[in-house]
Amino acid sequence: MFGDKHSKSSFARDLLQRESNIVLIDEFDKVHPNFYNAFYEIFDEGKFNDLNYSVNVNNCIFVLTTNYISEDDITKSSECLFTQG
Repeated sequence: MFGDKHSKSSFARDLLQRESNIVLIDEFDKVHPNFYNAFYEIFDEGKFNDLNYSVNVNNCIFVLTTNYISEDDITKSSECLFTQG
């Protein structure tokens, strides 16, 4: 996700190569908790940096999907994340 070599795929490189400004992140609820900070940077600052690339995503629309059934499921999951960290 955070890049390795210029020839290797990374999230930033994939963002640079996109053909539209709509980005779908499927099953966001299954992302490892360590990656949430990277996504917060994207959503808060409108940019994403890895070892090789810097991407401006101010004009992007992010669609995040989850498998939560109710708001209670989201709350329980969030409580687990914050008590573990």
